[in-house]
Amino acid sequence: MYYEILSKKINIVFGKRLNNNENFFKKYTSILFYKFFNLLSDTKIHEQTSDFLLMDKKVLKELKQIKEKDIFLRGLIPWFGFNSTYLEFQREKRDKGNSGWSFKKMVDFSLTAFLSFSNFPMRLSFYLSLISIVIFLSLSVFAIYSYLSTSVVRGWTSLFLVIAFFNTIIFLILGIMGEYIGRTYINSKEKPLYIIDQKSDIDEI
Repeated sequence: MYYEILSKKINIVFGKRLNNNENFFKKYTSILFYKFFNLLSDTKIHEQTSDFLLMDKKVLKELKQIKEKDIFLRGLIPWFGFNSTYLEFQREKRDKGNSGWSFKKMVDFSLTAFLSFSNFPMRLSFYLSLISIVIFLSLSVFAIYSYLSTSVVRGWTSLFLVIAFFNTIIFLILGIMGEYIGRTYINSKEKPLYIIDQKSDIDEI
């Protein structure tokens, strides 16, 4: 393993457990967490890895420059883009004590992960607003059709069209605001646009 790290210029070595001896709930919520994170985020992380890892000075230097206060380390380290590998190990079942990961801590950990590396929750409001707009427009067409083809309660069509119109505007504004807030949140983290792996001296011609 040591010679592999030197030959391939590996910067990061993750610890990856081969087995999960946690209880049923924690085991399968952990699996779902990794699946959803890799689905929603552009940054991919190895399943069943932890915060225990080895890194060289180059990675440590970049990590010190990050200004975020609520850091999701398991996602931040792979986000750097340095060469990495993982070392598999057998995790024995806990003999004494209980896990410090309560349900509240697990929820907080998951929210930090998803909100730090994906703007999908914010963008979801924009998608829902577009769906709502389509629904309201379709119902408006149906209301007008019902008014022209059948006898309806007097004033129902105009009342419904007014409600549908203002609801459409409200959802459109909320969707646009959600998109702006999501972009502002991502930019507020002040992550570098790129990270230089190595520099080469070029002689002036």
